[in-house]
Amino acid sequence: YKFNTGYDLYHALLLIENPQDAKDLMFSVRAMGYISGFIDGIILTQDNLYNLVLPKKLMSKKERIKWAKEMNFNRLNIPKEGIAVGQGVLIFQKWAKNHPEELNSTMRLCLWLSLAEAYGWK
Repeated sequence: YKFNTGYDLYHALLLIENPQDAKDLMFSVRAMGYISGFIDGIILTQDNLYNLVLPKKLMSKKERIKWAKEMNFNRLNIPKEGIAVGQGVLIFQKWAKNHPEELNSTMRLCLWLSLAEAYGWK
């Protein structure tokens, strides 16, 4: 099994509930791991941009807050506490069911679109 498209990811996640063998189970666990890493990467990037682009040594706290608001680093409105992997799976599955015509796109793009639809984009 391999992952390339949103369909591949969706198919792998369907195996979670009824794997036929160890290979199916491994494929579904890898899909959940991909979603977990993807979400963690988005949160880490959005959180670190503030500190990397607006260094404390060069700006006052007031200036940093002002610039952060203007630059709006948190484009994807993911909750600060993050998203549980199971929740990410459900969000993607719902999106995939509602947008089957998009599933030929890369799984990265499909997952991004599902999160943007669920949480909004600033």
